[in-house]
Amino acid sequence: MPPSRYPILYVDDEPENLITFRYAVEDRFEVLTAQSGAEALSVLERDDVAVLLSDQRMPGMSGIELCEAAKQMRPDVVRIIITAYSDLQVAVQAINRGQVARFLTKPWQDAELVQVLSASVELAQLQQTVRDMQVRLLRQGEPRAVAALREEFARQLRVPVDALRINSEQVGDLLGAGLQSWPQPDRARELIESARDAHGEVVGPLRTLRQMGQQLARRERLDRPPEPAVADAARVVRAVVQIIERAVEPSVELRAVLEAAPVVPIDPAELGHILTELIGNAARASSGARNVITLTVTEDEGAARITVSDTGRGIVPDRLDRIFDPYVGEEGERTGLGLALVRQLVTTAGGTVHAESPGEGGARFVLMFPTHVRASLAR
Repeated sequence: MPPSRYPILYVDDEPENLITFRYAVEDRFEVLTAQSGAEALSVLERDDVAVLLSDQRMPGMSGIELCEAAKQMRPDVVRIIITAYSDLQVAVQAINRGQVARFLTKPWQDAELVQVLSASVELAQLQQTVRDMQVRLLRQGEPRAVAALREEFARQLRVPVDALRINSEQVGDLLGAGLQSWPQPDRARELIESARDAHGEVVGPLRTLRQMGQQLARRERLDRPPEPAVADAARVVRAVVQIIERAVEPSVELRAVLEAAPVVPIDPAELGHILTELIGNAARASSGARNVITLTVTEDEGAARITVSDTGRGIVPDRLDRIFDPYVGEEGERTGLGLALVRQLVTTAGGTVHAESPGEGGARFVLMFPTHVRASLAR
């Protein structure tokens, strides 16, 4: 789905700023505007907004107050504050309290503005894609009680995961601002210390994830062993392509080459998440020309092979050996954790994954799984 399907609401009490903003980005994004916090809340109540971008200093309601109200009204909206240098500490405090995800300083640079908005729209696209996958890849015949437990666990899991994602973006913004302020040692030191403090906020989410893992481990020991999860690889690939092709840029083409229909030992939703992450990385690697992303499924001698290849800019050679390490990832990846999660999911299922950068250009990710035969899933 193109960025125009994910509206951006810009709020500023000065009309000339609204005009400047619209001129800078309306050829790339769908833009809505408001001149006050109250007007912005009316727009949020009426329209499905993906990104809220607000000036900090406004009469009646500040940008942070608006973001705090928007957080209650529409929690999924990505909230960004635009602030002058003198208000930078206020923005930092708002980030630490989780009211906003990012901040920009005035006057903004058009290139930086477009980059931040593109990343925010990508996040909104990914969230929508995951919701679609959850609906379309439900396992058939799953008992209602099990489905309810699964949904509750997924809901609880999103809280610490989102906190870690936002924290990584905050730390990146603070470090970037600190580097820009390097000629001003006191300001640079203040920003770097804020980045350190923000990074310390990961302790809570990590503790929550560890506790959830321990609860799952205890449940697995007490309950009957569950039936091993399996997925029809070709069926999942078809579903993923049908869903994702609506979310990618017009310059990106998705293809599915299904030469076999192996049954692999992984939950369909997890395989869908893996493929969604790999497609997202491939799409972000577009070099300006047409990027063809091909998902190929083959089977040979008891092994299933799923390949995700693209014709983008390829992988930087010195990253190839570390591509799946946390906080390395592909160039342009938002958090550096996506490919690490891919490897974890694949290896947990008994498979392997590796990356290649062919000489003819582009990148290729190869998933290998042992195959399982089950009549109910046979084509």
